[in-house]
Amino acid sequence: MLMFYKIVGRRTTIILENVCVIEDIKYCIYSPREERYYFKTFEAVPLELIVFRDPIGNYNIWDEYTNNLWRKIDDKNVWVLYTEQQIADITAMLVRLYKFLFTGEGKIPYKLFIEIMYESLMYEKYKADGRELTGYRTVCAQYERKITELWNKARKN
Repeated sequence: MLMFYKIVGRRTTIILENVCVIEDIKYCIYSPREERYYFKTFEAVPLELIVFRDPIGNYNIWDEYTNNLWRKIDDKNVWVLYTEQQIADITAMLVRLYKFLFTGEGKIPYKLFIEIMYESLMYEKYKADGRELTGYRTVCAQYERKITELWNKARKN
């Protein structure tokens, strides 16, 4: 579901406060049962509610919407419909991130960026919530290793 979000402005650090929803983003849902496509506009769901599920299971107003959308994404029945301007903005962001992290010209592959963003946000959440848990440093090292592997993969592409 992170494909509906991007890094704000010219920032290069992937943390929760630097990520925002892509404005006026449309998507298409295919209904296999009805054999029809439905075009929708993405609701500006707070990112915390999508990436970080409430462990207690408290209901919020977005639960039904996000759960339905997650289910359809998992079934591979959702396609994001970016405008030319949105594609240009995302491409500029991917080029900017590449230039910031690596020398030379290049662009981080979008699917890889989504993976990196997810792992980075989950690591940020774990650092905030897991400090008192047994194995905290081990899990942090695993997140750091995974994120480093993903960035190295981006360098090779």
